[in-house]
Amino acid sequence: MKAYRQGDVSIMAVNSVPKQARKVKGELVLAPGELSGHAHRIVEGQASLHQLVGGALYLSVKSAFAKL
Repeated sequence: MKAYRQGDVSIMAVNSVPKQARKVKGELVLAPGELSGHAHRIVEGQASLHQLVGGALYLSVKSAFAKL
């Protein structure tokens, strides 16, 4: 399983987004910044963000890459 990390955000590759996850509208923010007001967000590439009721987020990247 591939894993990626940026600061306090960890991203692990999965085969698919669970069917019960709901699409998040608006900006693709994976995590808000703790103190500085910045956010870990997707700023380039085609992607969508989905969330389970329990809070787990799933990022679906549709382009060759997505810049975090």
